[in-house]
Amino acid sequence: MSKATGSKTGFLTTLYHPLAMSAMLAAMVVVMLHACWRAPFYNIDDEFHIKPGMVGSWKDWFRFRPEFSVPYIPVTFFSYTIDLTLFGEDQNKPEAREEEFTAVNPYAVVASETMDFPVPSAHGMRIMNGVYQVIAGLLLYLFLRRIHAGSGLAAVVALVWTGHPMALESVAWIAERKNVLAGMFGIATLLAWTAGRHHHWRWPLVYLLYGLAVLSKPSALGVLPVLIGLELFDPQRNEFRFTRIRDWLALTERMAVPVIISIAGSWATLKSVTREITLPPGGTIWTALLTDVEIFARYIENILVPVNLSFFYGVDPIVSLADTRLWIYGAFLLGICGGSIWAAGPRYRALALLGVFWFFGALGPNANIVGIPFWMQDRYVYLSTAGMLLAVGAGIAGIAARFPSDKVNLPRIAWLWPLGIAALCGARSPLFTDTDKLSLDAVQRQPGSAMARLCAAQIFKYRFHLHSMNGATPDRAKADAAARTLAQIYEGIETCADIWAHVDPFTLRVKKSELLPLLGRLDEVEKTLGPVPPQDMEMLSGYDAKGQWIMRDRRAKIKGYPPKTLAIAWGVLGETHLRRTALPGMQNEQRIAHARKALQFADESINVQVRDFEAYILKGRALFRLADLHAEKNDMENAMKIYQEGVKVLKSVPSVSLSHKAARQGLDLVTPPKPPAAPVPQKQP
Repeated sequence: MSKATGSKTGFLTTLYHPLAMSAMLAAMVVVMLHACWRAPFYNIDDEFHIKPGMVGSWKDWFRFRPEFSVPYIPVTFFSYTIDLTLFGEDQNKPEAREEEFTAVNPYAVVASETMDFPVPSAHGMRIMNGVYQVIAGLLLYLFLRRIHAGSGLAAVVALVWTGHPMALESVAWIAERKNVLAGMFGIATLLAWTAGRHHHWRWPLVYLLYGLAVLSKPSALGVLPVLIGLELFDPQRNEFRFTRIRDWLALTERMAVPVIISIAGSWATLKSVTREITLPPGGTIWTALLTDVEIFARYIENILVPVNLSFFYGVDPIVSLADTRLWIYGAFLLGICGGSIWAAGPRYRALALLGVFWFFGALGPNANIVGIPFWMQDRYVYLSTAGMLLAVGAGIAGIAARFPSDKVNLPRIAWLWPLGIAALCGARSPLFTDTDKLSLDAVQRQPGSAMARLCAAQIFKYRFHLHSMNGATPDRAKADAAARTLAQIYEGIETCADIWAHVDPFTLRVKKSELLPLLGRLDEVEKTLGPVPPQDMEMLSGYDAKGQWIMRDRRAKIKGYPPKTLAIAWGVLGETHLRRTALPGMQNEQRIAHARKALQFADESINVQVRDFEAYILKGRALFRLADLHAEKNDMENAMKIYQEGVKVLKSVPSVSLSHKAARQGLDLVTPPKPPAAPVPQKQP
């Protein structure tokens, strides 16, 4: 061996050392989080995931209680207490906007202003997510080396997987701590599974790690198919023979305990997330399978070329074999998977087969056979990404082995892959500093996603109120711009295929009509709302003693609507009539009739028994307007009685909803106007 060759070999040996790999993996994570690691909590569902781990004891976490958490993730809860010990309690707890919570969680009635429980700092929790991600990447590297992937291929795959832009959603989003932990324990399970079979500790360690993975997040159930794939296509031993019965019996014996853990995990998951189950894409299991062909193909496209990622995705279900998308995406899947296996050649074929099996198997729990509201998300493919990277990497390695070239060193060029991935991930990192940025980016990239539109609509609705004449920072131009954008977002939202997985038809009509009175489009309100209450739907059951919905199945949303929606609908009608009292060319008696209508609808809203701040404000405004109209008639006795009634209503507002009052950013909406005065008689000419 020449001196130059020896030096290169020595450099690569140093580069592939686990300590050097740990440093490179950490660098990938630093690039990933460089812009967002100090971001506040995301007011999507961070609070709802963190709270159970902060307010319960370990007995609560590990006692199976379907009503306690969604989903059942006791190991993740325990990790939050570790963060609290390491970083202490955060004194700057975030404020929450009710609109954003109700957009993402339609079962929330009033979001709390702050997290009313001990919570670690957001940046500390995000740092720990990064630490877990580095550990998972290192375990992946060691696992790939153990199954004879080669140091170079193992290093490239581990680096790309660790710093991939699709993994950013799992690492930066604190509520997705469960995903990172499931990945870390899941890959540790694979590493333990491939340990020497003479080690007595091997099987207990495998079962322990797999159990921890499943208790971190149910999607870790996708590790089970990977374990089966390791037995079928194990590049380390390659002993399995498909025609030998004893091999199948041995496989059954080895899989017995993991299967039992998987069954228990599946049962716990289905029991704890019942309310999240909805109809699959297209309405049936068959259409879900057809649609998954497109979704899986899009996942592979995003893994290999992650330039058009989104926080939400729009998917149009494939409901027929005649749909050309089925065959186009099916050909793409076959080409990538089959091409990788063919290109891998005899030397790397077992790795490519394992990678393909890994990709599809690990995606199983996140396939749409069991209907879930979000049909496609980056976090769903977190664990599967490693399998596809392994398959494609094995194909590239096979080509390099079969077609060596002195001019083009393909293995060295492959190192550009992690660098490109790091650059793309670093460019995406600033989006994760704020949930508004994520939602607005998603609605631009994926206008077919109803969830993206609903979240963006809440943002512009908030901006409209913020900049309206009664808002905290009045600006007519900004308010009008927000209103126009809001109207555009709602335009054609019914055509989004996933719309009814997130909102019922009546609630959607109410959302679209809420802003119309404020825009002066009074004649469109009743047409947009339709009958109130709706004749083709029933109001869902109310709350139990703990404040939880009695009917919590999302499938019920197609047939019913929550009581808050009816309260808002009455409020919209009341606001419409109240604004009609100010239209020009109307007689005083007509104005009084509209004011009384507004008062009637405000009472209807309050009578729904939903503690709604706006309903009381509407009632107070209607009473004050009615008092003024009576004063214009010189009926001062009735005017003062009605005015005093309005004062009493406004005084009751703080006890109804203090959080809503504070949410208006200090705007004083409960101070009554001056008492009505009799009209000044005009002098005769």
